[in-house]
Amino acid sequence: MLNFKPLLDKRCKYKVTTSVSGDQCVIKVQNQSVLQHVFRLVATISIVFLLLAGASVEGAGQIAQRGTATSATTTNTTLTIAKPVGLSVGDVMIANIVQSDNDNNTLSNPTLANWILIDGRKIGETGGGGSNQEWWGSLLYKVATATDVAATNFSFALDDDANGDGSVGAIVAFSGVDVSGGIFDAAPGTINISGNISGVTASAITTTNANAAVIMFSMLGDNRNHSNWTTTSPGNLVELYDVPFKTALDNGIGAAWAIKPTAGATGDGTATLSGNARNGGILIALKPFISITPPSCTAPVSPVNNSISFPVDGSLTWNAVAGATGYRLYLGTDVLATNILNGIDLGNITSYNPPADLSFLTTYYWKIVPYNSIGEATGCSIWEFTSEDINYCSASSTIPAEYETITNVTFAGINNSSPVNKTIGYTDYTNTVNPATIIAGQNYSISVTETFQTGSYSGYCKVYIDYNHNGTFETPAELTFGFAYTGNATMTGTVSVPLSATIGMTRMRVVLEGDANSSGALPCGTFQWGEVEDYSVNILQPCSNATLTLDTGNSNQSVCLNSSITNILYSVGGSATGATVSGLPTGINGTFNNGTITISGTPTEIGIFNYTVTTTGTPSGCAEATASGTITVNPLPTANISDNNSPLCAGDDAVFNLTGTAGAILTYKVNSGSEQTIALTGGVATLTINNIKDDQVLTLISVTNGTCSQILNATATITVNPLPEIGSFY
Repeated sequence: MLNFKPLLDKRCKYKVTTSVSGDQCVIKVQNQSVLQHVFRLVATISIVFLLLAGASVEGAGQIAQRGTATSATTTNTTLTIAKPVGLSVGDVMIANIVQSDNDNNTLSNPTLANWILIDGRKIGETGGGGSNQEWWGSLLYKVATATDVAATNFSFALDDDANGDGSVGAIVAFSGVDVSGGIFDAAPGTINISGNISGVTASAITTTNANAAVIMFSMLGDNRNHSNWTTTSPGNLVELYDVPFKTALDNGIGAAWAIKPTAGATGDGTATLSGNARNGGILIALKPFISITPPSCTAPVSPVNNSISFPVDGSLTWNAVAGATGYRLYLGTDVLATNILNGIDLGNITSYNPPADLSFLTTYYWKIVPYNSIGEATGCSIWEFTSEDINYCSASSTIPAEYETITNVTFAGINNSSPVNKTIGYTDYTNTVNPATIIAGQNYSISVTETFQTGSYSGYCKVYIDYNHNGTFETPAELTFGFAYTGNATMTGTVSVPLSATIGMTRMRVVLEGDANSSGALPCGTFQWGEVEDYSVNILQPCSNATLTLDTGNSNQSVCLNSSITNILYSVGGSATGATVSGLPTGINGTFNNGTITISGTPTEIGIFNYTVTTTGTPSGCAEATASGTITVNPLPTANISDNNSPLCAGDDAVFNLTGTAGAILTYKVNSGSEQTIALTGGVATLTINNIKDDQVLTLISVTNGTCSQILNATATITVNPLPEIGSFY
């Protein structure tokens, strides 16, 4: 084994959870920031050599079973097995098939285009070579393509000699398999044949990578059940399927699996049978992704982006992503796709049917974020679609041109006029007139004008709104307005929207029926005189004013330039979905997350800043909330050495002139002496050092004005020249 311990020990000192044992360093990747250390290590030595040295990178994409296994039986020469539920492109499918023959012939492997044989052989016979009873086991695999995902089932061609004697098969699918360069983590062996005994044994294999999927397959020459699936490592196996088949020549199949956390030998695989059977067993290992980065984003399969008329009971589906071990779903009618499902963890599936039907004729936004043990995909797009319209019942008059028609409807933003001389008895304005906007629990005025083309008669008008969005105008609950008329008339009234009304887009129907009373003007069907008009109505959630509450921090703060403020936190409540802040100094920001807006940062400009917090997202008709505060950013005091009287002669006085912020206190020292202070009265000061003998070095250390302070690093030197010497006379 290659010994990288000296290098790896150094790397283990970084903030990566590690352990060292002999020649192995186990590196556990825990989060995105830790990856920086892993990248440094990979830059020094490739991950291939790490694996050779025994390093186990616990950031691998987890292999998982896709849906549930499917199985089928047949007594002819075609075996059709249903596609595993949820199959996605890139999944690995494995088919386990046993054929029987009692005609003293030799069987062969089943076939299906693009399926690859792992191993196939005779697993048992009676009476020795050429006997009249024989069982044949085969194991095949295929990496799923888009064509496979669209398929309903898979039909395998069996040996002609299996006709009439019975065959059984099953398909199991796995996601998260690294299919580049082959799917196997260990070279698959051959089917191990056992005699007519009550146990199945599969020969051991040795895996290369941690977190490989170890799967044991069993093929039986009798209809027996399996139990107690196990290996030495990873230990007990979870059963995938157990399919005994009572047929002309009984047979059966089974499989079980587990993730093997560490690389190495599995030991023999074994399973217990409910009775004796001639059998064969084989172990295989699927190769996991070794992920050192989060997965990439995915793409929608259904509905595609900007789809229209998506079924309200439809399932959302998306493409599988290499290296992903799960997916988070965001779904909403808001553009952030959060107000219905906010990042719900679906696990490793690629299809989801919301538990409640979607609303009709509503725009939805959704996003899928793949993840693995390293982290989540970033920058994933938000897609949108519009749900299907409701198929409402038809309603119309048959003779609209003879007498009265609707000439105006006014209601909650709708003010639609139309001519009296209509030739059709029904008009659909749902897509040509802007919808009415109403709020659950509120009251709204409505008026309907009817005009006669000829004559003057009586009739009845009714208005219906589909409050529960079920495609039916139910009476009396959804009859919102009724009025009798005689001659030309404008009928007015009040529509009281129930608090229980379903939020979203729905339909309003106005029915005007001539020569009718209160029992007429029904929402469906035909009648002779009058008219029917349909409109769209958007129902908003009940009005709840937004709220802003100061939770943490002081809303009014005074700080020094380049010093951070104490975080200010406001809780956002009511019907608000967000908040913004204006008026902050440069360097201070407001960030909204999970119902709280936080004001934080370090100001980089001075002044008095009056800021305002404003909620957002409150429905129409509801009040937003505001809160305000002040952040005062004070300038830092200054101090400088303006000049000095250098050079001097020994015995002179040294003078340093100082300038700076008026009233500030300056801390300084001369040469290597102790620290001293001097006040900058009026913004100036003079420092005098008497009768100097040698050079004087002044160092400014700091300055403060009582509110703010600043560290200084200014120096000045006064040079002292020696006095001339007087000579001696003799």
